[in-house]
Amino acid sequence: MSSSLKFNSAHRLPLGMEFCLTRQAVLDRNHALAGHHLSFHADRSAHSPGAILLAALDPTLVRMLSAGTTYLDVDAETVLAAIPSSIPRDHVIYNLLPGTIPTPELMTRMQDLALQGMRFAVDIRRDGPELHALLPHVHAVRLDVACMEPAEAGRLCQLARRQGRQAVARSVDTMALFEQCLALGFDALQGSYFAEPHFPKGKTLQPTQLAIASLMSLIASDADDADIEHAIKSDIALSLNLLRLVNTAAVSSHRIGSLRQALMILGRSQLQRWLQILLYSEAGQLGPVVVPLLAMAAARGRLMELLAQTACPGNRSVADTAFTVGIMSLMETLFSLPMNEIVAQLPVLEEVSEALLERAGMFGRMLRLVEALERQEGKDGMSGIAPLLKEFRVAHSDLYALQLAAFEWSDRICNVAA
Repeated sequence: MSSSLKFNSAHRLPLGMEFCLTRQAVLDRNHALAGHHLSFHADRSAHSPGAILLAALDPTLVRMLSAGTTYLDVDAETVLAAIPSSIPRDHVIYNLLPGTIPTPELMTRMQDLALQGMRFAVDIRRDGPELHALLPHVHAVRLDVACMEPAEAGRLCQLARRQGRQAVARSVDTMALFEQCLALGFDALQGSYFAEPHFPKGKTLQPTQLAIASLMSLIASDADDADIEHAIKSDIALSLNLLRLVNTAAVSSHRIGSLRQALMILGRSQLQRWLQILLYSEAGQLGPVVVPLLAMAAARGRLMELLAQTACPGNRSVADTAFTVGIMSLMETLFSLPMNEIVAQLPVLEEVSEALLERAGMFGRMLRLVEALERQEGKDGMSGIAPLLKEFRVAHSDLYALQLAAFEWSDRICNVAA
């Protein structure tokens, strides 16, 4: 888990190819994970979506695509050309970009590919003849509800469902919009609504969360290993969950059979981060929504750690701090408490507090970069994130590899922890 990412020829992009990846969760009506949406963003004049997809197809991406349902952005040119055989067709739904023109050639090609088991979706921002022409040929209709009035979104949702197509709402970034989309009848929803914090009056940390926070304070205070081991053992459920978590392939190739062994093999900084992850997996009061929340937090933490390793090679402390900022950045939602109250109750460095509260300092700027990638701010080109990449000494050709590594690590954590 703490090792640096090693690049090989498969990780690097072709010379001059610059793009970034955005992956967003697609959830069902009960907040359970139904899949992901993957999109690649490059300078508009640089490369076609098909060329980017070919460059992006490395073994890590193929493994990710094979793990569950993925909506993968494509344009008409890509569909008309030869779709790479390495893409697992059982798991991928090819998502036609907004504005796709339904030419006779395209629809004939979609029919032929459908006979081979391929599925398609279409992204729609407004009603028009394109939707009605493509509707018979797609598995799902994805409606950008941020661009529509509720009445239009509801009408198009029902149109899709009457035709036996899945209706997916995208750009669902608030809980209010989520509730609206539920009422309109959408089958699935994409957006960051699950990460929106709410602060009910009188909210405090749960007993298990308090126990983990106490352990984190104990570790930070340089307490003896025996005292730390005793504190963990005093909570049997916590002990078992922690051992289960640290025995993932993401941590060690050797089985860890005791808390004492965990302390010896992992060290305190690694144990501290597993406690941070455990704060999410123990948040039973959140229900299914904790899975995408943990996935987002873990991906943030891992990507920030990899960025820090690139910016400050060999500095383990900086990498650990970067991970902490990323994993803690969603704890307002996790705890339903303002961030200033959270950092007052958890042992954090001043630079961590500064990053979380003000998005200031090196770690704050790193967090801003990661958040921009989540929000698809690269969709109009790479220029918006270029200054931050330069500051952290990350080449455009390496950013994609770091993102893939972070997502793959996050997926492994969620499979065990959630």
